[in-house]
Amino acid sequence: MRPTSSLTVLVPVLVLVTACSSPTRSALRAYERGEHEAARAVWTVEAEAGDPEAAYLLGLVHDEGTGVLEDDAVAAEWYLRAAESGHPAAMNNLGLLLYTGDGVNEDPEAAHAWFERAAEADFAPAWTNLGVTLLFGRGAPQDVERARECFERAAEGGDAKGQYLLAGAYRDGDRAGLAFEWFESAARSGHVPSQLQAGRMLWTGSGVRADRWAAVEWFERAGDAGSAEAQYLVGIAHLQGIGARRDDALAVTWIRSAATQGEPRAQLQLGLLLMRGQGGLESDAAGAAHWLRRSAEQGSAAAGFNLGLLLARGEGVDRDLDEAIVWLERAAEKGHEGAKERLEMLDR
Repeated sequence: MRPTSSLTVLVPVLVLVTACSSPTRSALRAYERGEHEAARAVWTVEAEAGDPEAAYLLGLVHDEGTGVLEDDAVAAEWYLRAAESGHPAAMNNLGLLLYTGDGVNEDPEAAHAWFERAAEADFAPAWTNLGVTLLFGRGAPQDVERARECFERAAEGGDAKGQYLLAGAYRDGDRAGLAFEWFESAARSGHVPSQLQAGRMLWTGSGVRADRWAAVEWFERAGDAGSAEAQYLVGIAHLQGIGARRDDALAVTWIRSAATQGEPRAQLQLGLLLMRGQGGLESDAAGAAHWLRRSAEQGSAAAGFNLGLLLARGEGVDRDLDEAIVWLERAAEKGHEGAKERLEMLDR
């Protein structure tokens, strides 16, 4: 399943109901041991016999493609069986498929209805998804106030995405402190966007006492989870010795990782370090040109300016005054004063 909205996506974490049969539980343990085919065979028998948990598990593995080829249409069939038997997680996941049109005809109204039923069963992720449908007015009339109430129910129920969305609603104005509390709560559960937001608020002192060391700790956790933006921020902290110990080698490691993932600010910073021979790196004009070009292609005026300088001088690249002017003009159009001055100096 590949949702295109901001709805919650359930990963393969199993939500077992109290009435889960012994064969279903035994098959789950077998599945966790890698005995996928045997487990699915048991779940199929149990699901056909009316066990909603077995039907849900069959839907989940086909939905996520764990141990079997991903097949949203098959997932929807099993989710429907479980949902009609009152399984809240299945209702929620069926709603996701209907909302995005994966494996089924897109039907936001039906999705909203399933989210509502799952929320009435107090399934926290469904409260989040119900709130999203109301926030954007897709599947139900737009109702921002009720959406916020749904996010509150989700947040109180421990859903990290709900906590994140609720915090976003509180971030501006006199409720920034409450926003930080919810961001931090979601961050503790491993929600990467919340880790970034908690870090940003600690860095700037928005809604909470500024603590850049604590901010960098959250950035590191988000970076370890793969966030390129967080990796860049950790790298800068180590490079400048602000919120973290000064460590050029560690800084370059973080920045390079972010740059490799396509973070334009990290690409710019790495290019500048190579261009100037800073951060413990030897001067490498060719390497600098590579990273500056990648950043400039994503719209960085500073990268375009410095790439233009390298092209004009023929450093690390073949000298190409025409291309240099192109990059300098792009940077100048974005307000880069250095680019404007350099253009005036170049002999056309």
